[in-house]
Amino acid sequence: MAKIVLKDAWVSVNSVVLSTRVKSVSFPIAPELLEAFAMGDNSKTKMVGLSDWSVDVEFYQDFTATAGQNVDATLWAVWSGGVAVPIGIRATSAAASATNPQYGGNVVLASYNPIGGTAGQVAMAPVKFECGGDLTRTP
Repeated sequence: MAKIVLKDAWVSVNSVVLSTRVKSVSFPIAPELLEAFAMGDNSKTKMVGLSDWSVDVEFYQDFTATAGQNVDATLWAVWSGGVAVPIGIRATSAAASATNPQYGGNVVLASYNPIGGTAGQVAMAPVKFECGGDLTRTP
C-alpha cells in the first residue's frame, strides 16, 4: 500500500495559489444522514441527503506586497466581497492527475482571524471555508 507524507500540499483560494503560506489544511466531507424509519421497523434506516464539506486552513499570516502571495489581501478580498469563490486543494503541488486528484468548488469564508498569536511566536491566520456549491474531484 502506498503512503504519502503531506509536505507539499497545494491550496488555491480565489485563483491565488497560497501553498507556500500554508501550515496545515483539513478537508472534511460529510453527507447529511437522514433518518427514514417508520412504525413497525426494527432498525433505523438512513439515507444520504445533501452533501456538506468545508476546508480549514492555517496560514502563516502575510501582509507583504508580493503579487499573488499576500494572504491578508487575498482573504480580505474574499471576506469583503461576500460571495462564493473557487478553492482548489491537492495533496502535492504536482499537476492534477489520477494519482494527485484536485478537489474543489466554490466556498464562502466562514471565519478569518487576521491578527492573532502570542509574543515571540509566528503570526498565524486560521481560516474556515464552508461549501458554497457542489464539490468536484479532478480527474
